[in-house]
Amino acid sequence: MQPTEAREHLDLVERIIAGNERGLCVVGDFFLVWGIVGALLDGLAQLVVDARLGPQWLWLAVVFLAFGIVYSIVRARALRRRTDRMSVLQHEYLNIIWLSIGITVVAQIGGYAIFSQWASAALWTLSATIVSLYVGLHGNRAGVIGGVILMVSLVCANFMHDVAGFVLAAGMLFGYAGFGLIAMLSRD
Repeated sequence: MQPTEAREHLDLVERIIAGNERGLCVVGDFFLVWGIVGALLDGLAQLVVDARLGPQWLWLAVVFLAFGIVYSIVRARALRRRTDRMSVLQHEYLNIIWLSIGITVVAQIGGYAIFSQWASAALWTLSATIVSLYVGLHGNRAGVIGGVILMVSLVCANFMHDVAGFVLAAGMLFGYAGFGLIAMLSRD
């Protein structure tokens, strides 16, 4: 093997190793946006349940969801164009997000009679907890803290029926959106 060939092979190996050693890149704005959307949905539902707002205000839920979905699609496309190659860890992270959200969507749609009222919101809190703790398991302390906040809100909402929506909203705001904000601010 010629020295130039050997150098090319070493460069190729270094690129492969560098691509797989990259840490888990948390896209904080997704967490921030969906934490706020989740908090708004839970808070809106609580206000309607308490009759502080009439049921006609539930149309806002569609607006909140549409905003989150459109934002996610536009942002994901922008990220895809900017990123050359994902690490194995990043790919696994995205799979966890899709699994968590996908299972929750199936439970929400397929089990609407089982998961009624606050159980519906609790499913989304559970999904957010799984994703946050997964990030936390890979060394992100803010992910652990966010996951713990989400779990605490779920348990507290279970014992605070009169304000369950507000408690779940607080969990999404501080646990999920807060984690996203911290991830955005801690960029190197």
